[in-house]
Amino acid sequence: MKHFFRLSTLFLLISGFVFVYPSGTRAEGNPVGYDKVCLKAEKVTEQKGSKTVRKRKLTGTGLPIGKTIYIINITQSKAGQIITTGDQAADTELAPFGAKYVAGVMQYVSGQAKMNSIDGNIEVIVNAVPAYEPARHTPAQYFAVFPREPQPTVDPKAAGTVGGLQQGPLGMDQLFSPGSTKDCASIQWDPEGRVFDANTLEPMENVSVTILDSTKKNVNQAGVRNPDITDTLGNYTFYVEEGDYYLSVKLPAAYTMVTDASQVHQNYVNAYSNIYKTDEKIIERIDTPEEEQQGYPNVEHRDIALTSTTAKTNRPLAILAHTEIAADDGEVYSGQTSHPLTKIFIKQGGVQIAEGAADKNGAYSFPVAASLINPQTPIDISYEKVDLTTLPLALQNSWLQKLIGVVFAQQENSVTIRTQPILQNVDGYAYNQNGKVIPLATVNLRLKNNDAVAVQVKADEMGHFTVAAGAAPSFPYYFEYIDPTSKEVIKKETSDFSVNNNVVGKFKNNVKPQQREIPDQTPQKAIESQKSEMSPLVIGSILFILVLGAITVVMMMTKKKTGQPIQ
Repeated sequence: MKHFFRLSTLFLLISGFVFVYPSGTRAEGNPVGYDKVCLKAEKVTEQKGSKTVRKRKLTGTGLPIGKTIYIINITQSKAGQIITTGDQAADTELAPFGAKYVAGVMQYVSGQAKMNSIDGNIEVIVNAVPAYEPARHTPAQYFAVFPREPQPTVDPKAAGTVGGLQQGPLGMDQLFSPGSTKDCASIQWDPEGRVFDANTLEPMENVSVTILDSTKKNVNQAGVRNPDITDTLGNYTFYVEEGDYYLSVKLPAAYTMVTDASQVHQNYVNAYSNIYKTDEKIIERIDTPEEEQQGYPNVEHRDIALTSTTAKTNRPLAILAHTEIAADDGEVYSGQTSHPLTKIFIKQGGVQIAEGAADKNGAYSFPVAASLINPQTPIDISYEKVDLTTLPLALQNSWLQKLIGVVFAQQENSVTIRTQPILQNVDGYAYNQNGKVIPLATVNLRLKNNDAVAVQVKADEMGHFTVAAGAAPSFPYYFEYIDPTSKEVIKKETSDFSVNNNVVGKFKNNVKPQQREIPDQTPQKAIESQKSEMSPLVIGSILFILVLGAITVVMMMTKKKTGQPIQ
């Protein structure tokens, strides 16, 4: 009888485990996020034989000790934002942060893309001139990125939440704190400047500019592209050693170089400065106390004005790059247009919520508070070209410089792009295209710039899911739902999710959430799914119970037959 009670007790314990152990979803891990520290970029030089080659030294402090640290470059291209370490393997590991490998953006001289710090400090030297041609004149930011300490996301017994890779929200104080723009901005070597039409004041692209040495011969130095061809903004840049230089321009048909600033439309001062004069010597040397203290010469900026009595430069407005990032209390929109002082308007549903302007280089960056952004509506960003010749002479402009992507509509003087709100608090239900919930759906938050899964969660039997606080990506993303029964893959924009789930967030513009019935009971589909999707552990436990029960019965019958007492 004693053995019987033991077996019975074991039978009951295992039975209780099987029926109490949840057969639905549960939390399956902790999210791993990323923190980042802005790296300061400084000009340095290295001797290669008789040549002096310029580099960029990246330094950072206050970094974690014993953790993997990635060095990343965030820059722009016509295709959109680029986030890369310059190393393909490291970019693959950082894909949930937004990294996507683009060859030539980062070239290391000393240091590497992935490292550890023994004292909380790092120093890396990279080439000043990237091999990635389209980014020659594009400002960049450098960061040290490292994994955040794993944190529990939810009660481990709760369904509908599963940990995933994450990146935390970026506060506006981090983006706009004093010195942050200076320390994170890339360094432009010089001489540098822009070529523009003296009459229309529009930048001129595809103009060949050559730098000459003190004897007026073409400069031939390691790492120096000579001649340089101006980009869409009319920019040219050289990366030369210290010395005395001159500039030479291959003039487009019907154009000549101005000999005096009086030949340029007076409004040029709104966007251009320091007009280059023919045969003007550019002294690129350390010859002032300020330059001696910093260790390198100040930037020698020269804009080049070309004039014509028959030709006229007047090009359509274009968006060169596009980026946006979520902050703790809103979003930051940054970009670069093809024309100086471009006007920017941000609208939702035809209602203007913010406006701004590009600086004289076509670059802009400004925040929009969360209280102004309706999470249920796509965002339209409109750009209008400004005729510089009609502006007031003393126009002042002080917008911060950064960068922004895909053009959806374009006319001669205006461009409009459409984007989506970046949700930082995600709690709702997975709906298919017919408005039905998807029980036990796999939910992916995929980054738009590389389609990597930044966060993955699993909905519960009600179709409900939650993304842990701080886990939603800071960069643009979309939802992907996978139906466990039909295997259908459904894509939803963030505004679609907000409409489906009555999300209003911090929006304060008297917009009431749509009235929609949220499921309040377990759908039949979920019950059937639970029945048909038993876990191997549950199935194994049931088989074990059945075998144990059979053995118990056989033992009892055998003892009864032989007349042995049942203990």
